[in-house]
Amino acid sequence: PLQRADRLPSRPSRSSPRLFRSPDLERKMAGREQARPVQRVTGKIVVIPKGQQTRDHAAVGQVVRVQPNHGRAHRAVANTFGMQHAEVSVRSLESEWPFPIGCSVLPTAYCWKDCGLCCYAVSCPLCVHAELAVQNEIKGFFGVDTMCMHILSVALLELLTFCCCSFVGCGPLCYVVRGAYYTQVRDGFKHKYGLPDDEFCFSYTATTYMCWCQECCTCTECAAYQMAYFMKYDAPIKADLGCFCYKAICLPMCSPSEG
Repeated sequence: PLQRADRLPSRPSRSSPRLFRSPDLERKMAGREQARPVQRVTGKIVVIPKGQQTRDHAAVGQVVRVQPNHGRAHRAVANTFGMQHAEVSVRSLESEWPFPIGCSVLPTAYCWKDCGLCCYAVSCPLCVHAELAVQNEIKGFFGVDTMCMHILSVALLELLTFCCCSFVGCGPLCYVVRGAYYTQVRDGFKHKYGLPDDEFCFSYTATTYMCWCQECCTCTECAAYQMAYFMKYDAPIKADLGCFCYKAICLPMCSPSEG
């Protein structure tokens, strides 16, 4: 009986399940682990107080949480609907805007530097802000992170706010929602690239998006064009916008001129 037992093949212990894996399975699992993207944030997240510059608090490559520089109404809307403070990875400590924000979309100013981009910014500043937010990993209301969801969340919250405020005769207050969203995106964008404050009034970003009559007299379009132009031509890692309306309609209208 002892000789018969010696002839039997030894069974692997149950505590080592890796012995049952075939070489093909091992290679497949190893390749899958290597192909899986891993995002790690090293070090602590630095909070940038509102109205202050990135270079005074952080270094290139560090992740910062930006406190938006907006008024009480915008801050209340952002807090109520879960608009998180923008967390961005710093790409540059000091950059310059390609041109001033004031009246930059006028043909006599800077519109002809890129007519197609200017047309897109004037036609749909919400789309421009949403696309820039996604490119720079700035989350929107309720933590959404795609362009479609950015636009949809703002539109739905505006509709909800309009319906609620219309009962008390304060329908125009719905534009505070869009102002809070724009302020959050622009502040995150400025701190990511170390851009100076270039707003309608001093360093208060919210004044650029003041909720006047359906944005007819604000600097919203100018701010959208200014940021999009910087991202396309002057950013450390340049990136053009990719919306279908921009590519198919606005861009073919005019090619960028020299200078």
